[in-house]
Amino acid sequence: MSLKRRPFRKISRLSPRGQITVPKPVRDHLGLSAGSAVEFTITDAGAVVVQKQPDSVPPLRGILNAYGRNPALSIAEIDEEIGREVARLDASARSANADDQ
Repeated sequence: MSLKRRPFRKISRLSPRGQITVPKPVRDHLGLSAGSAVEFTITDAGAVVVQKQPDSVPPLRGILNAYGRNPALSIAEIDEEIGREVARLDASARSANADDQ
């Protein structure tokens, strides 16, 4: 289901533990998967805005855990890897924004 047709409405119920199931069309639209970080913002008008946060940590997981198995990375190498990942995420976000317009 494409969310290009707006508005989209789906009701989920809050569990006793304060959890909800995000409907599949919403997960697909936001690009959510297990472990995705989601930000909730309450606007001045009282609306709640839900946005996916960038997955910046998982691609870098283990980069500092190389000690003992591989030669340690230099600060410059770590900075380069972070720069590449930030550029990739930025390009991905720009592409997603362009698709929404």
